[in-house]
Amino acid sequence: MRYRHVALIGLGLIASSISHAIRRSGADVRITGTARSAATRTTAARLGLGEIVDTAAEAAAGADLVILCVPVGAMAEVAAEIAPVLAPGATVTDVGSVKGAVVAAVGPHMPEGVHFIPGHPLAGTEHSGPGAGFAALFDNRWCILTPLAEADPQAVADLTAFWSELGARVDTMDPDHHDLVLAVTSHVPHLIAYTMVGVAEHLARVRPERSSLKRPSISSTASLLARNTSRHMVGSDAAMRVKSRNPEAENLMTSARTLSSMSAAVPTML
Repeated sequence: MRYRHVALIGLGLIASSISHAIRRSGADVRITGTARSAATRTTAARLGLGEIVDTAAEAAAGADLVILCVPVGAMAEVAAEIAPVLAPGATVTDVGSVKGAVVAAVGPHMPEGVHFIPGHPLAGTEHSGPGAGFAALFDNRWCILTPLAEADPQAVADLTAFWSELGARVDTMDPDHHDLVLAVTSHVPHLIAYTMVGVAEHLARVRPERSSLKRPSISSTASLLARNTSRHMVGSDAAMRVKSRNPEAENLMTSARTLSSMSAAVPTML
């Protein structure tokens, strides 16, 4: 592994899984980490996730790879804190699910000679916190890097190799296109799913008055359409298929993911 000192800023599911995956690789890497919450730091230390310190600056000092695993809204503050201690030639990356906002928040704080390469591992579970991480989280999952135009090719290659050693499949996009792809394949479907939960709550209030005709007409139609559209589009490669910038593919992906959510939810709602 190219890096000898990896700093994890934030110690939730993704960061703890990175720590476990580095250990699994057998690489001789020093891992330092920190979190805002003292309770999280205590748990991370107990789990052996690395050398756990109190501040982001302490964790990042001397690291050749710094991974920001904090909410996007907190990244500007963290970037400003670590900037003075970043080693020349170090790489700073992140795990946020949007990239345009990260570039705007972090980029202005990066000193000359530090490589800033935003990233997004498309991996996760319904659990959170340092105790939720596991080494196989990134296995055969996509990690999208969004290097800026001026990024150093060797730094990008090194970060690509790092994620590959953690088990991920790595590709690159420009930040704006990444945000389009993720809006289509993840953020909008999540919004729709949350909306459907609200619809379910309203339908529960009128359950005694439901018509016997509603269940087959709605659920069967949704299931049929979802099967016909999603069987070719929904899966681990979904985001990468949209990468072609094909508008029809993007529209189909939206429909497939929406209908898949509806087909699963409707039978329990009516």
